Amino acid sequence: MATHRPTDATFRRRRLASLALAGLALLVVASGADDQATNTTARPSTTTPTSTTPTSTTPKRTESITLAFGGDILPHGPVNQAAARFGAHTGTAYDFAPMFAPLKPILSSADLPLCHLEVPLAPSPGQISSYPSFGAPRELPAGIVSAGYRGCSTASNHSLDKGLAGIDATLDTFDALGLGHAGTARTTREAATPRIYDVKGVDVAHLSYAYGFNGYRLPAGAP
Repeated sequence: MATHRPTDATFRRRRLASLALAGLALLVVASGADDQATNTTARPSTTTPTSTTPTSTTPKRTESITLAFGGDILPHGPVNQAAARFGAHTGTAYDFAPMFAPLKPILSSADLPLCHLEVPLAPSPGQISSYPSFGAPRELPAGIVSAGYRGCSTASNHSLDKGLAGIDATLDTFDALGLGHAGTARTTREAATPRIYDVKGVDVAHLSYAYGFNGYRLPAGAP
């Protein structure tokens, strides 16, 4: 029987995967080790314990957290049309909450649920569009909140589909709803400020990048 040996590329992929998993495990283990080191203090030598009740008031840090990540939120025309039909019953132009509802039981069990908003929001109702250049209804983030997400990545190949106005509309709406965001920014300072979530005492940084923007470019003078 012929023996098939993995290629060098296969070895490299397996090695990178192993290192990534090992790194994640080390982060969790290191967190627990730090906690133990923090809570370990020198005690005077004694043969008669004065109390059997711990007296330390140092809060115990979290040893593990649960993360949940969702893939592309990308509203094509039929999705927007469905949201408009739901909105007709709830008194809004678009209501995405019913479509997000099945996710709530899943996301409610995670300490940090994050999504990926693949498209910018339309700066105005007249600029709502779908493929190939997207501009989602401004009501979309309310549906994201209803599902239980705490924030979204926003960098994608569609980030500039509505130019700077689309980025502003997206992040302004996110801020108004208390949603975190990473990937696009309105200023150079905002772009240089990492998005960090406090999850049960653990700092979790959220990074987001894109490989290109479907031929769109930032206008001159943009941050």
